[in-house]
Amino acid sequence: MRPPTIRDVAERAGVSKSLVSLVLRGSDQVRPEKRDAVLRAARELGYRPNAAARSLSEQRTRTVGVLLNDLRNPWFVDLLDGLNSLLHERGLHMLLADARLNRRTGQDPADPLLDLRVDGLVVVGTLPDPAA
Repeated sequence: MRPPTIRDVAERAGVSKSLVSLVLRGSDQVRPEKRDAVLRAARELGYRPNAAARSLSEQRTRTVGVLLNDLRNPWFVDLLDGLNSLLHERGLHMLLADARLNRRTGQDPADPLLDLRVDGLVVVGTLPDPAA
């Protein structure tokens, strides 16, 4: 079964697709009863916004890539916890990559994160190749 779409939410709530979009973006231009109907329909259907589609329209992913030199280093746990808290406060998500694995496969460590079009990149630790 396919996941519910914004159209499904609109149909269930008895409103237009554009009104659903306004509600989901947090617009204050929607009457409270319409907002409640949309949110109730979304909850009942188990609707989740499509982050990939949103990133295409906004031209940002709301994701910051974190490239660790070595995921096994226990010091990074505290750093990641603090960084994740800061990102969360700003509505951003963290995507983690281990540079050690990429080096073993001969791939540039940052490539997977850059391919996913992260909005920012944090490099933690010393990487053997400064050009990378």
